Amino acid sequence: MRLPTCLVLLLHPLSAWGSYGQTSRCLTVQDDASRILIPEFLKNASSCSRWAEKRSVMHCAEAMMPPDTMTLLLPIVKTVKIWEATFRMDLNTAFLTVGRVTGAAKCGHGLNADANAWAMLRRHWQAEGQLCYYDSSPQYADHLEPRVAGLLTLFFSEPRGMRQPVLEPGVRWTYTGSPVCSAGTGAAAALERISQFRAVSGMAIKAETRFSPTPREDMRAMMRHYRDTFSTDPFLQAVITGLKTGLFYCPRDLHCYGAAHSGEVFLPIDNKSFLDELARRMSQGNKVCVIFRDERLQPDVFYVTAGVSAHWEKDAGLV
Repeated sequence: MRLPTCLVLLLHPLSAWGSYGQTSRCLTVQDDASRILIPEFLKNASSCSRWAEKRSVMHCAEAMMPPDTMTLLLPIVKTVKIWEATFRMDLNTAFLTVGRVTGAAKCGHGLNADANAWAMLRRHWQAEGQLCYYDSSPQYADHLEPRVAGLLTLFFSEPRGMRQPVLEPGVRWTYTGSPVCSAGTGAAAALERISQFRAVSGMAIKAETRFSPTPREDMRAMMRHYRDTFSTDPFLQAVITGLKTGLFYCPRDLHCYGAAHSGEVFLPIDNKSFLDELARRMSQGNKVCVIFRDERLQPDVFYVTAGVSAHWEKDAGLV
């Protein structure tokens, strides 16, 4: 398959944008070359994942593409290889190990032939008309438990929203990284700040919803709801991790307050106060950070603890 020169020159990603060291690209069907090459490449990778050795899917998919197209596909292929090497697992194995396989991928009590990561990405391309991925170092995604769940955050949707992964984790996950803060105040981070604020304020509105008739059952239902919510944005990952517990503790060597000022730590009493404080500070243009353990505090930053006890599930009556 030789592409006309006019098509070759049109294969460009959308403008990259970044957060927390992340940079990303989006390929779109509006680009003629992408419309031809990307679905073919994803189809080949899907076929390779079914019969090639686990660590050679990318090599297999490359071999199936005409040589004159690989220059255009090289950025995405190189990125996948780097991420797989970092997490020491190929993308499809990670998806089958910790991913959520649903819908058309299921067949009776087993999985059909299309139950693989690359088939899921191809279906996403067909449905959404674009494929977004992070082309930055995978170290910025290496802060989840289980660790391999970070590999599933490579491809994402909603570039201006929650940035949910196309390949969703199907297991319990937790953000385990350093304190993470809302987007900065510079012009380059403006869209990011807006996206994060919309996400957090949307969660705050949802927190007003009664899931169950009693407060305790309501809290447990809400925590279960957020177990199925995911984002590839580190700040939102930290927020969701706090919501999944619903029980907040002050880190041992810090002082926490019910009404905190800049340079102090706010201790939520429940999910609603957790989200309300985050949304309020973000709406005021403040830098707000979610912390889980003892940290050195900065005087010009607002902090909200999402620290939890080691036995939070038992405390919440979930086990």
